[in-house]
Amino acid sequence: MTSNDDTNALLQKILTRLDDLERGQELLYEQLEALLNLLTMLGALNAPMPPMRKWSIAPDFGLLLYSLLNEYQPANVLELGGGVSTLITGYFFSQIETEGKITAIDHHPFFAEQARKQIELHQMIDVATVIHAPLTDVTIHDTTYQWYDPTEFDLIHSIDFLTIDGPPQQDNPQPMVRYPAMPILFHRLNSGAIILMDDTHRQDETQIVQRWLDEFDVVKLGEVDNEKGAIILQKR
Repeated sequence: MTSNDDTNALLQKILTRLDDLERGQELLYEQLEALLNLLTMLGALNAPMPPMRKWSIAPDFGLLLYSLLNEYQPANVLELGGGVSTLITGYFFSQIETEGKITAIDHHPFFAEQARKQIELHQMIDVATVIHAPLTDVTIHDTTYQWYDPTEFDLIHSIDFLTIDGPPQQDNPQPMVRYPAMPILFHRLNSGAIILMDDTHRQDETQIVQRWLDEFDVVKLGEVDNEKGAIILQKR
């Protein structure tokens, strides 16, 4: 015979599962709503957009990215981790009169090649460039990180907007793998440059942002409670 304690425990599990399902439905609706808004703002596409979420950015981050690009009107954009965000930025540049350029960095040759194919498919070869920068040992403050090969940034001297969605932190045992972005790229950021960090619901990214605020002349403009979390910084 099932005891009252067992029955209560089972009911609690059912209620928890129902809460999870309800939140999942709410999140799915939020992402669909963001996707529809994003596609409306992008206008006519030259080809279908690749899948979002999972390893790619979520629609709500894509919508945030487009909104910030439209607000700050950058001319030179650098992405650490490209893909869908590269296409969104490319379509933004196609809608404004000012000439712009986006450079996307990817550590994996397969994903870099896939990004190049998407750029060609969406007819953005004039504004978008993908660089394969393999991960290598980068030592900062006596700590060694696996980060993009710094020599691949030698020709990048002027950044108005920096989107950070790599290197991957998930399943990586090393903490704060994205920290080197500021020590290596800060002097290349123009005054007033925007830094947009994805995945800030994770502890590693939150700690990275706090270190940057302590160590560099940047201010936090906002924190967005979307699916994965995002934080917006600006160089003074």
